[in-house]
Amino acid sequence: MAVKYNTSAVDEVIKIVKASLTTLNDEMLDDISDDFKAFTELGLFSTQLAKIKKDTGTLKDSHESFINLLNSHKNDWGATEQDINDDLNRYYGNYYGNGSGSGGGSRYSGGSNSGTYSGSQETVTVQSKVKVSTKEVSDLVSKIDNTTMPILLKKIYEYKSSNDSIVDLLINQSKAGALLTVLKKVLGDTSDTSDLSDEEATKVQKAILKKVNTENVDVTTEEGTSKLEKKVLKEVKTETTKAEEEKWNKLVYGDGKVKKVTMLDGTWVVADTKLDLQSYASYISNAGVRQNSDTSKYSDYCLAFSYVHAYDLYNGTNGTAEMAGNYAHAGAFEDYINDNKASVMSKIYSEIMSGRPVVLQVNGNKAGTSRHFVTVVGFKDGITDPSKLTEKDLLIVDSWDGQIERMDTSTSRFMTTGAQCNKEYSGYRLRVLKSTNLA
Repeated sequence: MAVKYNTSAVDEVIKIVKASLTTLNDEMLDDISDDFKAFTELGLFSTQLAKIKKDTGTLKDSHESFINLLNSHKNDWGATEQDINDDLNRYYGNYYGNGSGSGGGSRYSGGSNSGTYSGSQETVTVQSKVKVSTKEVSDLVSKIDNTTMPILLKKIYEYKSSNDSIVDLLINQSKAGALLTVLKKVLGDTSDTSDLSDEEATKVQKAILKKVNTENVDVTTEEGTSKLEKKVLKEVKTETTKAEEEKWNKLVYGDGKVKKVTMLDGTWVVADTKLDLQSYASYISNAGVRQNSDTSKYSDYCLAFSYVHAYDLYNGTNGTAEMAGNYAHAGAFEDYINDNKASVMSKIYSEIMSGRPVVLQVNGNKAGTSRHFVTVVGFKDGITDPSKLTEKDLLIVDSWDGQIERMDTSTSRFMTTGAQCNKEYSGYRLRVLKSTNLA
């Protein structure tokens, strides 16, 4: 077992923890010392209380030492964690990665400028807590017309509770809150939205009903309700056309040059590039336009391969590994570096919405102390506000193996700063296409 344990550090931590646990019971007694005030005034229990005070001080010092020790040995812990994972992979390969038991697994390793990622992606989804406001829902409803209403009804039907009738959601005032919750989910809300009815929810419900009930049937009667229900269910059961989907995308995302793809157990908004994303991923794999096609030549060329991937997708070209090795297209990009992650996320959002993939700095090793570069091609469906975009919402092409991957699994890449990687710049780093190279 190739474990590089720092034995002196481990022994010292064990010593401190033992000391802390030994004094813990005495510390608890100290909390009730006021109950013995009368006795202490008589001089009773003075020895015991003096010991409690001493042990409390010892416990405090132990905790401070523990923190200081962790800080001074944080690199040791990072290396130890990596090696423990390697050893576990050898014994439990089926659980941690490729199932071979050889240690391939889902993990990171690598040098100062690039990292390697091998093994299969886990499919555990970590939902980002996006919160959609009632105003955003109202704004959407105000834009709905007879060409987009059918797809809205289909989406309501898709997201509603199985216990709710779609027509009941539209006409029953007590269900206004539930309808509002469904509409927020349609727009990507993953927070714990309340479905209680309120005045704003009722306004939204009435606005939708008015646009659905174009024949002005009397929904207070059984006959009228039945007629409206038949109309709604007919719309819901009709297959969505490409024109409807495009109209909906424009309604939700404006004039953004994006499209939706369903893959990796989710729906994604991706830059509408000249090359199809999934077809290009197949090309990368078959043509070997990725670092791991020849690790002896390309182990430190993550940035170069990311350039090629982003450039190819946008311009419709098919680059090669040799081109990446010569840093082809590097001159087509420029840096966007910012210490504020929100500003960087906003830049990513605007670039993707403009149909342009971007190159993003992420972690090269598991500790995040070395850097790697990947190509961001999209983000989770439903996010219409750049301030709500997080790194866990991103979809990337990893330059290491050329795979399309999501960034919300336990083994995902994550954003790092220059400072974390000991570079000359401090912030988060993007490489974006220069305006002079835009089609």
